[in-house]
Formats: sequence, structure tokens, C-alpha cells
Amino acid sequence: MVGAPPPAGRTAGRAHPARHRPVRPAYEELAALPIGRRSLGPTAASKALYALRPASVMPWDAAIADRLHGARDGAAFGRHLRIGRSWARAALAEAGGPDEAALCARLGRPDVPLSKILDEHLYVTITYDARKT
Repeated sequence: MVGAPPPAGRTAGRAHPARHRPVRPAYEELAALPIGRRSLGPTAASKALYALRPASVMPWDAAIADRLHGARDGAAFGRHLRIGRSWARAALAEAGGPDEAALCARLGRPDVPLSKILDEHLYVTITYDARKT
């Protein structure tokens, strides 16, 4: 059985570090889940957790994981969530402290969680850049 998903109702900037503890075993079990002759894998596991809790889980792909954390295991995914929380809090502070929904609306993305906006930034600056070379 896969570990518990992240708690509902938490946003990237408000999530407490202890709230990410249940994510690691869920991530590890999902990544190892057999799918035919292979496993679900790290990228799909992060995206599945994002689908369950889009406001609190910042997904990743191989390029992002390798560049930022040097690995794609559960410990690295935990670090990824912590850094995402740190970036979300910094963005909120720099914007003068609106809640996440207000900040996303100011960014022209009212229906997108801040965790996804941060993921898109990483995709453009890491994954997309890597594909151009």
C-alpha cells in the first residue's frame, strides 16, 4: 500500500516541514510501483502526488531532480519540497504578503497553484534549456 498523500488544504508556502514527512514514503512506493516490465518511476511519482495535492507538491522531472539535488530518491524529493516551500515563502514575502491565490492572480495565473508556477519556472530554466543544447 502506498504511504499517505500530503495533507489536503496546505499550500506550498504554508506547508510545515513535518507535513512533508508522509510524502517521502508515498513518493518512494509510487516510484517503485511495478508497471508492466518497469516501475512507475520518479517523474511520474512526483506528478501523481502533485495531482493529489497540487497546492502543496511541486513536481519535478529528471533534469530538475539531477540539477538541483543530484538524485531522484525519496530524500531528494523531500529536499525538493522543502526548497519549493522556501521559494514560495520568499515570493510571498517579496510580493508584500498576499496569500498564494492572490499572488498567482497577480501573476496572471489565477487558476494555477504557486507550486506549479515554481515548477514551470524550473522547467523553462532547467529542462527546456537542457533540451536546446
